[in-house]
Amino acid sequence: MADHNAESLSALRTTDAAIANLAFDLYGKPASDEQIERTKKALEAQTHKVSVVNTKQEAVELLARAIPAGASVMNAGSRTLVILV
Repeated sequence: MADHNAESLSALRTTDAAIANLAFDLYGKPASDEQIERTKKALEAQTHKVSVVNTKQEAVELLARAIPAGASVMNAGSRTLVILV
C-alpha cells in the first residue's frame, strides 16, 4: 500500500495547486489505524456513512456496489476518483 500512497501523493502534488506547498513531512504520510478510527467515529457521530478500505481495488468494488446500475454520479472533479479509475 505504501507504493500506492506515494504514487497518489505525487500525482496530487503535481495536479492540485492547493496542496503543492503543504508540509509533506507532516501531512504526506498515511494516517495511523487510531487516526482512521477516530475520524470514522467523528463522521459517524454526524450521521455520515463511513467505509474504510485497505486497497484501491477494495475502494473501486465498494463504489461499484454502492451505485445502482444505470445511475449517473457527479464527482465534482474529485482527484481521488480520477486516481482510483
